[in-house]
Amino acid sequence: MFGSELLVAPVLYEGQTNRRVYFPPGTWVDWDYGYDYAGGREWVVAAPQNRIPVAVRPGAIIPMAPDMKNTSEKPWDPLTLEVFPSGKSQFALYHDDGRSFAYEAGDFTVTRLSCEEGDRAVQFSISESNSLYTPTVYRMRFHLRQSPVGSWWTEPSRRAAGPGTARRACSRSSSTRRAQPTTSLRSGSKERRCPPASPPP
Repeated sequence: MFGSELLVAPVLYEGQTNRRVYFPPGTWVDWDYGYDYAGGREWVVAAPQNRIPVAVRPGAIIPMAPDMKNTSEKPWDPLTLEVFPSGKSQFALYHDDGRSFAYEAGDFTVTRLSCEEGDRAVQFSISESNSLYTPTVYRMRFHLRQSPVGSWWTEPSRRAAGPGTARRACSRSSSTRRAQPTTSLRSGSKERRCPPASPPP
């Protein structure tokens, strides 16, 4: 386990192309392929060359910073949010300078990420406690069970008015393949980039 929402199962032997993995109770989703695994038992998972099997709990919100050697090498900008909608879920991201005790005087930022999946839409919100340690751009990738169609919109945060909220919603078609639409939201501005009505094949 990597935290409470990720299960990472690296290959242990040279030439191995699959391996047996025990999944804790609950439902798990294969990050790459979108397969569902029922927990509380072992499964044989594909582990071809250059792939580490990773499974995630439905409802997880996974913040991912750019590649770096350590967490203070460069700003976490853009910040990519990998979202696996399922009912209501939330995640609190804490960030400070990583070097000093300034956090004791309030020098830190808590960003609250919330997702709510309805019958025909997914809503996502971002609420920042302040702008001390926030990215200029959030990139959100939604791992959906159905291909999205219809309306997409964002409401960018306005930091001048205090902590902001960005919202993302979509209606969904009856397709069963897992789709990964993405959008970018620039903090403190009205710039937005939304995907087409349906994702590329």
